[in-house]
Amino acid sequence: MSVSIQRAALIILTSILCAGAACEKKKSVVSTRTIPDRPVESEPIHAGKSGEQPLDLRAEIREDGILISIKNTPADTTIECTMSSIKIEPCHDGALIAKPAPGDYDFNVTAIRAGATISAANVKITILPSNAGGGADVVSLAQQPLAMIIDDPDFTNGMAIKRSQDLILKFRFITKPDCEAQVRCNYDSRTTAMWPLCDTPSSKTIAKGVMAAGLQFLTVQASCDTAVGPKLELFWYGVPDNYTPLMLQTVSDSNKRHIFTLIRAEDCPESMLTWKCASPGQDQFSPCEKGNVMDAPPSGFRIKAVCDSREGPAFSI
Repeated sequence: MSVSIQRAALIILTSILCAGAACEKKKSVVSTRTIPDRPVESEPIHAGKSGEQPLDLRAEIREDGILISIKNTPADTTIECTMSSIKIEPCHDGALIAKPAPGDYDFNVTAIRAGATISAANVKITILPSNAGGGADVVSLAQQPLAMIIDDPDFTNGMAIKRSQDLILKFRFITKPDCEAQVRCNYDSRTTAMWPLCDTPSSKTIAKGVMAAGLQFLTVQASCDTAVGPKLELFWYGVPDNYTPLMLQTVSDSNKRHIFTLIRAEDCPESMLTWKCASPGQDQFSPCEKGNVMDAPPSGFRIKAVCDSREGPAFSI
């Protein structure tokens, strides 16, 4: 066999062998790839880019504090809370934290894993003064256009007001509106649907002789064209000049059944309220058999309200 024929046979045999795995392995050994001349910097993890769902953060302001709701918390993370850069504890879903002083706050929640921020959320909270009315403390009320609050440090919702005096109720915008707003007042809003303009854009006077006894309401609302602000609800109790805490009033029906109630319900929680009665001619009071209800009480019958260890003045028929 000539040399040229031997060479041709070798080439054919090599081609056949290169169709198998051995040839592939040989190729991988001799293949090359580009190697960078310096380390490649990886992109840092940012909130919203980690593939995790964003935190769902809500804050509910209540009488006993701020209730925190944190949902979509990434796995294996720790949660940190701050309020205007001040660290807050406790910090978890369902936590109840103490209310700060009145003002505007940024409440932030951050989910952290291995020192890196995985996700974060923020809500703005406004704590209003306790006499702000309309629910007193609300989330983001200051961000609502045309929102109003009480403008009288001496007035508190639920207070006793003597019916022999004019009551001047003052209110103001939290933020000055950028329009010519109309302010309407609905006096005793539980019984009337009329919304006339207030006496002034910042006040309403309830004249003596007009105010009824017991619980009273005034609802204030501002508007600009089609824009309407949230309602500010004020309430108080019309009382006689000789009013003292736990003082009673009564209503009766056609059968002369009397029902006795507190003039001012805020004087005592219902769960602590009990009643004492005294028959005509008796000085000693004892627990009433039927509570605050009496069928045709005789002249000289007396009853008083008792709140825990406090006793109110006697009411006489």
